[in-house]
Parts: sequence; structure tokens; C-alpha cells
Amino acid sequence: MNLDGHNINLKVDTGSCETYLVYGGWYESLYGRGSCKYLISGCYFCPAANPCDLDTLLTQRIHKAHYIGGHSVTLVKRKVTLEVGERTVDNLEIGLMVGSTLAEKGLQPYAMLGLSLPRLDPTVELETPSLLEQLVSAGEIPHSTISIHVSKLSRGLSGQLVLGESMPQSKDTTLLPLREASYYDDTLDVVVSAVRVRSSSSSSSPMIELPEVGLSVGIDTGADVSAVPEKLFSMLWEAIEKEFGRERVDGTRMVRSQPIDGKTDAIIDHHDQFWCRKSVAKRLPAIIIQVDVKSTFEVHLSNHVNVCEGEWCMLSVIDRVNPNEPFDALILGGPFFIDHDVFIDFDDGVVGIKTRSEESSIDLELPGSSKDAWGGQRTTDSAGTPCFIELFRGRMVDDVLSVPRVALERIHY
Repeated sequence: MNLDGHNINLKVDTGSCETYLVYGGWYESLYGRGSCKYLISGCYFCPAANPCDLDTLLTQRIHKAHYIGGHSVTLVKRKVTLEVGERTVDNLEIGLMVGSTLAEKGLQPYAMLGLSLPRLDPTVELETPSLLEQLVSAGEIPHSTISIHVSKLSRGLSGQLVLGESMPQSKDTTLLPLREASYYDDTLDVVVSAVRVRSSSSSSSPMIELPEVGLSVGIDTGADVSAVPEKLFSMLWEAIEKEFGRERVDGTRMVRSQPIDGKTDAIIDHHDQFWCRKSVAKRLPAIIIQVDVKSTFEVHLSNHVNVCEGEWCMLSVIDRVNPNEPFDALILGGPFFIDHDVFIDFDDGVVGIKTRSEESSIDLELPGSSKDAWGGQRTTDSAGTPCFIELFRGRMVDDVLSVPRVALERIHY
């Protein structure tokens, strides 16, 4: 996205309402002049017509955004102009990052496009509306809606993001009521009636016994991993034991390095990280999520294979955020979107999930030219990833580009 003349790559996060950029003055105060050119998201600097510096920004009111894994960012507010082709959207209020716990650990911070809405608490007056709300109020998009169509999972999610489009009416789309998550502010949440596990070569396991109110499921592009309840994780591991043989797996969480003897296919290491051999990834089980009597959708663990080291691949699936603290929620993170188009309508409080065909999961065209387009531009991010940005009459289309933390920890720039 082009903001005040700076091309910024933002991590799209449906689990947060915060939108912010990395302020270049702060980042270069840590890593030296010119270091912003190595930052994947790119840096924002205030324009000459409305200048700022780190000292003046730090005199403003400061607030922090906190995330489930313990990461937090320090922000100040700033009004910016979004430029899309020949069109501009003025006075959008977003955050500028002037502190980050990632940077304190030597990791790259990143810009964020938060597409959730703040919790609807009538007793709390919100200081800043979300970016989605601001675009609706400005008349740039007609609806508070999001649709996400992912075509690739690599260092992040790539694909198409559409803002403001009406919810599609299709018999292939499963509709679920949207509700606020109980485990974390702003996370999008739906409720399902049943969950079970299916291995690649055997029948499904029994359904997990759920409370009468059902199981809460978070839908979060900003999560680099999918988090599952402890009981569901145990069922996944049992399915893996049956598929590969108990003698070929190690779930003790005591392993400190990937076995090299060729006799083990899957492990959970001493960091609670799930690994499997690259050669068996396609045989990993799937989670079957039942919405009602007629509607189900699947979450394939094979799509959660992300970072590989030689013959071993890390799975982006966890059952705990902190050591020795099992997680009790089901959060569908970035890998879930490989198989599914997701539509979110905040106006009507509905989430639509459509399972894509294998062909469309591999080849998803980015938006092209349109007679209704107001203008567009193509840029390239610092990592060489093409980013298409175009504003259509009545809707906004942008690239879905997120930078997973696990990649930042393993790739050196």
C-alpha cells in the first residue's frame, strides 16, 4: 500500500483492529541510517509538508498493542494519505511503531493491516476507528466486509484481499454467525457443533465431546500457526501414530534435534514444536469441522508444513502458546486459508467459508484491469514479491501479504 508516497508491505491480520507502520526514524535509530531498505515491510517517514521526528512523536500519547504470543508494539497515532493510482484517501488515522519487543530480540518488526473491528462495548468510547470503519465512513467502500483469497503460502500469505464487496450467495459457501472471541480481544470467532480427526488411510475418529454451546473457532490471518485444544492435538497425534506406526514417532517432547537414523517420521521436540519428514507430509491427518447436520469443512495438516530444514519440516500447529500451558481454543491461522476462501461481513455478523478446488488453490489470478477501476499500480517489495494494489469503484482490492514470525527468526537479511 502506498501511504504518503511510501510503498509499505503490511501483514494482514483479521485477529486485530490495529493498523500501523514501522516509523523509519525509530527503526534507523536502532540499526543506522539506511537500514530501512533491508526491512521487509518497509519504513514510513513523515512527508516534508507535514514533518515529524522521533522526539516529537514520543511526546504524543503512546499506547501498546499486545498479542497472544507475548509480542507487543508501542504506537503513536498519525494521519496519513492512502494513494491508489490517481486516487487518494486523506486523513486516515493509523499507528506509527516507535517500539517493538521483536526488535528488542533482534527480529524484524513489521507493518500491520488490522481488519477486525473493535469489541462492541457501548460503555467504551473508541479513540480511533479501525481502518475498515474509516474507509466506510469516507465513502470509499460501501460495506464493512472482507474477502480473502490466498494463492500461496511461502514466507507469508499471497493472494487477493477485497474490501467492501457484498457477501457472495453460493450454495458452496458455509455461513456461520460471527461472534466475539472470549480468549482474546478483537479476534474473529465462530461456533461449530463438532470436531473429529481423519487420517489419510483410515476412517474418521469419534467426535470430540463439546459443550452444549459448541466449540469457539477463531479465524486469524495474523496467526502464523493454527492453535488447537489439547484434546484435539492428542487425537491428531494418535492418528499420526496409527498412520506411521508408534515405533516411528516420538511425542515425548524430549527430542533436541531431528533424528538422522531414518527410523523416525514425526516428533514433538523439547520446544513443543511439531516436525515431520518431508517425504510423509502428504500423509498427515485432517481436522473435520462440522458446522451443522449438513455442513462441514476440513483443515489439512499437510498445508501447515512451512519451514523445512533438510529432510525435516516444521508444522505450523501448536497446542500451547507458553510452555506447560495447553491452549484451550481452536484458532485457524494462515495455513487454513490455502484451502478456503473466507468472507467476513461485519454489517450482518456473518462469516462465509468456501472450500476451493485443488486447481484454484494453486492458481489464483490477481485482479487485472477493469473498466470500473479508478486506477492501479504494481510495485515490488523488498523481498522481490510482486504487490498489486488497485482501488475499484465500490470496493478495494489489495495483495494479501503477511510475514510470519517463524520465517523472520530463520531467515537472515
